[in-house]
Amino acid sequence: KQWYQRRVRAGTETSCLKFSADGTKLLSRGGDDTMKLWDVRKITEPVFSADGLENAFEGTGCCFSPDEKFVMTGTSVKRGSGDLVFFDVNTFQPVYRFAVGEGSVASVLWHPKLNQVVAGCSNGIVKVYYSPTLSTKGALLCA
Repeated sequence: KQWYQRRVRAGTETSCLKFSADGTKLLSRGGDDTMKLWDVRKITEPVFSADGLENAFEGTGCCFSPDEKFVMTGTSVKRGSGDLVFFDVNTFQPVYRFAVGEGSVASVLWHPKLNQVVAGCSNGIVKVYYSPTLSTKGALLCA
């Protein structure tokens, strides 16, 4: 924990930590409005860092896609609409970003079997995003 505390802005909290399935990568979401990808075998500095991801609440999540080609987080804002933001895990370049409507994105999940993204929002609404061609079951049964 000590190595990590030195690499976040003082006075901020880390809102989420997720390990990759093989245990070699660590994804962190910080109160300093960043999301970082770490190689746990060489943990001194992050491999990638994305800035400008507003994180107004302590519980804002992040996750890997089921195939671990992408990472995802939400933005939590004090006012207005939060976004879901997707990054390529090999370059950490943003590949897709969209607003979820009123409220912040508090928690995120990319379901491995259904291939659907779930976003829990600060206004109490849970949104499910799916592909009519790539997703299976779940929200498709209601569509």
